[in-house]
Amino acid sequence: MAIGDIFLLRVHFENPSGHGSFGLYFREVAANTATFDECKDLADGFHTACVAAIRNALSDDWFFAGITVEKVFGESRPAYEREGKDGGGLAAGVIAGPGLPANNAIQFEVSQETFSVKSNGRLNMPGIPESQSTVGTLASSYVTTQLAQLATFIEQHVNSPADDGVWEPGVISAKVRDVALPAKDWAGAFAPSTNIQPSSIIAIQRRRQTKVKGFSSVA
Repeated sequence: MAIGDIFLLRVHFENPSGHGSFGLYFREVAANTATFDECKDLADGFHTACVAAIRNALSDDWFFAGITVEKVFGESRPAYEREGKDGGGLAAGVIAGPGLPANNAIQFEVSQETFSVKSNGRLNMPGIPESQSTVGTLASSYVTTQLAQLATFIEQHVNSPADDGVWEPGVISAKVRDVALPAKDWAGAFAPSTNIQPSSIIAIQRRRQTKVKGFSSVA
């Protein structure tokens, strides 16, 4: 509803034996003027921009299950969730063959220049095609094509599909946010991302326990 509001967007994935998600913060830089459904508009705008690139990076036994968005700073609004299916009703990855388990993740480095490099962020995405991995690393062509293309879409500002809202991606510095607990300085802790890059090293999530709720109809 207002410029400066901050949202947490989570992207959810699942396969027959695993699940996982990654989260990215967004700050509103242009307000919606027709409606106040910011969580929905942010989710729908991100989905429109990224659905094809997400599916192009996944093994076909993994699914883009859905997106959830909640506002963490600003006037309270209901959270929102939507399925990941594209316009044709498909959510499965497009790279043929089995995928690695959920605790094997693609790692994207999220850079920012507001705070020290210690406040840079990371996104860990499951769904790695087994054919694109070798002894803890990802195939070079996979990193420079599918993953680089996905990073390009993730790092863009998100536009509301049918309104004036615009949101910029970024990271939250927990050190700044929590300096005067119990109060939380969300506004001061946000740093816009300046670059998002995939790593060639497979990240191991030793406690991958994120639950996926409400996305059982993936196909």
